[in-house]
Amino acid sequence: NVSVVDLAADGADSQDGIGLRIKSGAKSGGTVDSVSYANICMRNVKFPLVFDTNYGSAGGTSYPDFSGITVKGFHYLGSQRFGGGKTTFVGYNDNGQKRPISITLDNVVFDGAQPSFTGLTATHFSLGPGPVSFANKLVPSIKDDVKVSGSPGNGTPVDCTVAFVPMKSVVPEAPF
Repeated sequence: NVSVVDLAADGADSQDGIGLRIKSGAKSGGTVDSVSYANICMRNVKFPLVFDTNYGSAGGTSYPDFSGITVKGFHYLGSQRFGGGKTTFVGYNDNGQKRPISITLDNVVFDGAQPSFTGLTATHFSLGPGPVSFANKLVPSIKDDVKVSGSPGNGTPVDCTVAFVPMKSVVPEAPF
């Protein structure tokens, strides 16, 4: 069981900026279960959400299995450089093994531009009861083993007004 709560992440518009990420592959896989993220504020990140079971080189028999993942209260404020950023939801479907990601998205809100997908396969989504701003992009697919259940509703995004403080307010001699 892993729980991440009250996180503020500023990627500074870095080309390599990654927000929430769980990655694995058949060489180093296994079970990842009961991981929750709550009250997350994020901005200026190229890859805000990355859940990838096909990371790295192929081979191996430690097949990754991601289940019980919950993102509740995630607010992405956007990026001047990357807009809504790119997300990845890639469950394992290789070597005759099918291990879709099981993930719940509840009150997951991207301001302005919505994310694009670098991968969307073998993932079973449970949405709501709060809003999921990109829910219309999560299209069920038998071919790609994408399932979507639940109905996102209305709600207020996580309040990020005090999540990002200027460094100078904490360290007066800071150059930024």
